[in-house]
Amino acid sequence: MRGWMPGGTQVYGVQLVTEPAELSQALDELKDGRPSDYVLLRVSESEAGNVNRAYSLRQMVMSQGYVAQAPSTAEYEALQRGRELTSGK
Repeated sequence: MRGWMPGGTQVYGVQLVTEPAELSQALDELKDGRPSDYVLLRVSESEAGNVNRAYSLRQMVMSQGYVAQAPSTAEYEALQRGRELTSGK
């Protein structure tokens, strides 16, 4: 199917880092530019502020422990067609 990645959707197992010692370790590793298990993110979807979206992302990470790549347009269209077929519409 066009648009589907050969290996499937990329999914990352993640955890929130909230302990001061681990936050400090992450900062040290990231500012040195060396390989690290840590990634610092900022939600940047809106110029008007992203506090609610960032909170939602933190909640998703805490409850599910995963972040996944968004489907491509072709993948989304295929999912929609599949839903239509299985729902009888």
